[in-house]
Amino acid sequence: MKADVVAKYIRLSDEDVDTGRGVKQESDSVVSQRRLLDGFIDGDAGLRRCRIIEFCDDGFSGTDFRRPGFADMMEAVKRGEVGCIIVKDFSRLGRDYIEVGSYLEQIFPLMEVRCISVNDHYDSEGVLGTAGGLNVAFKNLINMLYSRDLSKKIRSAQMARARKGEYLGGFARYGYEKSQEDKHRLVVDPEAAEVVRKIFTMAAEGVTVSGIVRYLNDNGVLTCVEYKQRKNSRYQHPGGGVKKLWGTQSVRSILSDETYIGKVVWNRSEKSITTGKKMLWHDRSEWVVVDGQHEPLVSEELFALANERTKPKKRDRSGVDMSGFKREVLFVCGYCGRSMVKKNHKYCCRYRTYGTDTECRRAAEDMEKLEGSVMEYVRKTAEVMLGNSGRKDVGAERETLGKKLDALRKEKERLSAEKMFLYDKYRSGGMTREQFKARTGSMGVRVEEIGKEMGEAEDGIERLKGCGSQEVEAVLEGIAALREFDKGVLRKGIERIRVFGEGRIEVVWKGGDMFGGGDL
Repeated sequence: MKADVVAKYIRLSDEDVDTGRGVKQESDSVVSQRRLLDGFIDGDAGLRRCRIIEFCDDGFSGTDFRRPGFADMMEAVKRGEVGCIIVKDFSRLGRDYIEVGSYLEQIFPLMEVRCISVNDHYDSEGVLGTAGGLNVAFKNLINMLYSRDLSKKIRSAQMARARKGEYLGGFARYGYEKSQEDKHRLVVDPEAAEVVRKIFTMAAEGVTVSGIVRYLNDNGVLTCVEYKQRKNSRYQHPGGGVKKLWGTQSVRSILSDETYIGKVVWNRSEKSITTGKKMLWHDRSEWVVVDGQHEPLVSEELFALANERTKPKKRDRSGVDMSGFKREVLFVCGYCGRSMVKKNHKYCCRYRTYGTDTECRRAAEDMEKLEGSVMEYVRKTAEVMLGNSGRKDVGAERETLGKKLDALRKEKERLSAEKMFLYDKYRSGGMTREQFKARTGSMGVRVEEIGKEMGEAEDGIERLKGCGSQEVEAVLEGIAALREFDKGVLRKGIERIRVFGEGRIEVVWKGGDMFGGGDL
């Protein structure tokens, strides 16, 4: 083996359950898989001498390969730290037979990694270790079909429970919390419920959605995301780094949610069986709606009036060809990073109207003045670069980004190793839990920062691929020749323009500093 390290991979998904009782099958439990793999390793003299590490994904579907434990294991494989991977059976690797076959036939052999599937009697080092064989391919196909069939059975079981009025959401709706006695029943959360009632009352009184948003932000009311995170540390939201403010979409979502009049609504949308991504919104006729399952926060009359008063006006788009339409953002708020909008002959952050104490209120510039300033700056910059007094070589920029990426990877590996060392020390009693958290807290923050910096460097390298001096020169010539503001031409060389207000603007060129860069 390339490395004397054996990686045990264990996976248990929410689908590996008894759909009738909701209890994990003992044969597929994490403990059972670990016991089986440990027993196999103990019985093999060669494996027994190796260092054993474990990667585990508990609660992740086998049809989706974007699992944290699996991803960590593959990163270790790429770094050359793993010489052998051992699983209970092929279905633990995944239930997509094409993807599993790709790992067995191409990726693992290329990485010189041995693969063992205990219950399938498969060892890539052995005579029968050919993934293309009928036996292996057939088993992987069966695993995929089994996953699809099981997903359908689970959805059918959920449909039956939804028709009984059981709440099946992972987290309670804002304004409610799950009952301690029955997690499928909602009970009122008094603190958040008051906010919900205030939103409906203001809407019914004729206050606009934007006005409600301003009121919530000005009064420091926690957003739904912040409130859920405060109540439940397990709750995570994809918009992590974005400044948290109430927005019109959040308020409209509450106003249109029939949960607040005592109804349980299910089957509004459906996820893909194979990818787990939300892919389809169902027509209302397909929804499962059960009335009277929990205490309503507002009356049906108030609900109807609030929705009638805040009904959005539909724009007439008849005769307009919207095919292939894509919104291209050039100006963004320098404080929150969101796109700027045109209003009253100004570019301004749309979040500036959502509160009086937000920095975003300063991000506003006269439209003609801003476009004129940008035009003057980028034209002069392009002319200077074309004169070869300031332009950077694309190859050198690639090399700089490559070195930065390597340095970031090494720093990340060092932090990961240091964190693992501290964890081992904590587990062995060498430090307290508080000491461990204190030492590793800043590491976690830095690892997140490194991830973002690596992503930016990788994006820069990707943009530079196939971008030689002729391409750069053509872009610069196009910008230098501009006599009026043309967003399409500018977008070829400019990634975004950050607007801070009071004349302060930052131009971010594509390819990092390939074209140069700076403030106006």
